[in-house]
Amino acid sequence: MKKDKKVDVIIHSDMTRSRQTAEIIAHELGYSVELVEAAGLREVNVGTFAGKKEKEILEKGSREDKMALQKFLSGDITKVSFPGGENYQQASHRVSKSLKEILKKHDDKSRIVIVGHGNSNRIALSIMFPQEIELLKKVNFSHESIIEIDAKVDNIGRPYFERMRVKDGGDKGVV
Repeated sequence: MKKDKKVDVIIHSDMTRSRQTAEIIAHELGYSVELVEAAGLREVNVGTFAGKKEKEILEKGSREDKMALQKFLSGDITKVSFPGGENYQQASHRVSKSLKEILKKHDDKSRIVIVGHGNSNRIALSIMFPQEIELLKKVNFSHESIIEIDAKVDNIGRPYFERMRVKDGGDKGVV
């Protein structure tokens, strides 16, 4: 993240690791920046999968668990309903609502940093760039990835997203 472009606000989910990352980014920027919690950006609730490795689910999980895991591993999260957790529609509604709230509070000149999570980020990107259906497939961004998005507001006040750039260590460029 370039320090020459002033960040106006850092928005993070209500999960501890997201808040801690936001605090580290704020500290590294070297100037005071507002931190805002947005619970709607939290990671997808994976229910009974929480804290388990794939191998454990495949060996000890119920039939329902194994089927859900296979759907998830196929890469299309729109077909996944995590046992005891969220399905894609529930998570998508939550993330979409949160993104709309963020865009209402900040104009198109604001520089916003969002500290998110793997699956909720995939959902957010698919909402922002609906023409890029591959974003819902199994896209793995490393924990160090920075996804930079240019968002604008049209002449009647609707937000839209112009460009996405993924920076992963050595800057892998425009997606």
